[in-house]
Amino acid sequence: MLPLPIGQKGPPPTGTTGREGVPYPIDSIPVADLGIRMPVGVIGLDWDDRGDALALQTELEALHGPLPDTWSSSSKPWPSRIDYYRLPEGHETAELPGSVGCLDVIQRHHRYAKVAGTHPDTGDEYSWTDSYGLNGWFSEGTRHYIEPPYVEDLPELPIGWLNLQAPKPEVDWEAATSAAPAEWRAAVLEPYAYALAALRGDAGSRHDAVNSSLMSLANAHVSGYGEATEAIRALHEAWRETMTETRGDEGAEREWERMLHGAQAKALPIAPPAPGWEETWPVTVTETTEAGADLGYWASVALDLDALEALPDLEWAIENCIPEGAFSTLYGPTGIGKTFVMLDMTLTLASGLDWHGHKAKKQKVLYLVGEGAHGYKKRVRAWRHAHPEADPAGCIVFSNAYGASLRSEDTLESLMEYIKENEFTFVVVDTVNMFAGGIDENSSKDMTEFTTAMTVLANETGATVVAVHHTGKDVKNGARGSSVYASTVNSSILVTRDAELPELTLRFDKLRDAEAGAPMKLEMYGVPEADSAALRISKLQAERKTGHLQEILQTMRNKGGTMTQAEILSCSPLRRDPTLDLLREATRQGLIVFTEGGGRGNPNRYSIVSGTP
Repeated sequence: MLPLPIGQKGPPPTGTTGREGVPYPIDSIPVADLGIRMPVGVIGLDWDDRGDALALQTELEALHGPLPDTWSSSSKPWPSRIDYYRLPEGHETAELPGSVGCLDVIQRHHRYAKVAGTHPDTGDEYSWTDSYGLNGWFSEGTRHYIEPPYVEDLPELPIGWLNLQAPKPEVDWEAATSAAPAEWRAAVLEPYAYALAALRGDAGSRHDAVNSSLMSLANAHVSGYGEATEAIRALHEAWRETMTETRGDEGAEREWERMLHGAQAKALPIAPPAPGWEETWPVTVTETTEAGADLGYWASVALDLDALEALPDLEWAIENCIPEGAFSTLYGPTGIGKTFVMLDMTLTLASGLDWHGHKAKKQKVLYLVGEGAHGYKKRVRAWRHAHPEADPAGCIVFSNAYGASLRSEDTLESLMEYIKENEFTFVVVDTVNMFAGGIDENSSKDMTEFTTAMTVLANETGATVVAVHHTGKDVKNGARGSSVYASTVNSSILVTRDAELPELTLRFDKLRDAEAGAPMKLEMYGVPEADSAALRISKLQAERKTGHLQEILQTMRNKGGTMTQAEILSCSPLRRDPTLDLLREATRQGLIVFTEGGGRGNPNRYSIVSGTP
């Protein structure tokens, strides 16, 4: 958090921004406008619309992937805004160009975002817009503003955006060639000329252009291009001449040293390694064993186009959360409440109920308890007190089988037989560590054995298998141990919690072959009769959903009670997918009726049911 002069964009307190910036003490923030420095692993895409923001976004999405809906902040009309994203898992320290056209990239080391107060030119107030596109709402004549998101609520930036590149400046190659020493080869001349053009021009980020050129020159240097050293020295002089005016002598030199040291540390040869590289190159060769598959095997697994088309469509155990008959995971930090969530989910499924607004199928559940069943007693009792209408009896069994290794072929075979004989359709393994037989979680070999066992368990029995797992010390790094785990599961749900609130956030951060649902917030509340607690949708999230739905229903009433799907989408306060989610939920609740159309001229329609409040 950065205090800013009232009505101004800056400056922030000295020493609080840039690579060496230190946090400003929250307990001493004066009355001021506010800015934020990006947390580690978060970036802001700052679209400054000058008539070309949407065109640039469309162009960049075609190159790097569509951007998911997200929270944004702004004091200007859309499409000017700052969109906030988490960097992809494993790339939390990645750096993007500072600017591309009318897009500036706000990063922890580069710039900050003003998010509260007024714009110095227009006097307009800064505000937040949530991932549904809602900028606030009125209640009894009072405007309620959207609160800032939690980091875990932000969607992940598509990994293709890590390849974002700033456009190269125009270079007068004839002048560059004549000015450079004759012995400079292209591998040195080109990056030097690009950097020089960027320093002398006024478009794009000079830092990004020079940093990129330094990387290329460092690569050339370690590849034996002796003239690269001379080019780096010349570029250093040009950098000082240009940047001292804005950075000061000391600031310009510090920035240069950081770029140069980074380039030297990451330098790689641009020519093939010399003969004999195998003796020193750090590559581990893994021995493989023949699978022993004969011709009949390959014929049995071959699929022509008709067979491919005949494969069943994706079915859901829980709609947009957990696919049916596949291996999934629910994970989070130790003590966060993973088992509370898993018990809430499985007791709901065993009772044949929908799960917090997500359509679900009734399941017969086998819950493998890895940490002792006694601790489950109060939690189950609390859930049943909180849901007196539900009856999970006969459809859920807790197996006190802690210590059984599912990496053992014999154990796995006997478990599959037990599942088939008792017709279980939903299996929980709580936790990975307790049922993986002394696994080294960081070993890709050990983790592959476990994930293969889980996949075989799902494939051979047809049951949905959900393993409960932990994150490491840093939640941002995902599930604990080898990356094999995250890459193997079909869907994953991350559970986190704000230390100050009795509220859990469930983020559906992976869903293979389908679009994941929006983050869900559940609040934990006490059930005194059971001396424990239960879960429900957080009041704030429930109120927002109710308010959105009522606004849509009122619009339908104003239009005579029936509207086409396209008409509803065009006037909804939300974006397309959240609107369709609300319409499906309202249909399930019997508030509206869906009539499927027959194509052009006969569109899908929704009608309000008589008596709907």
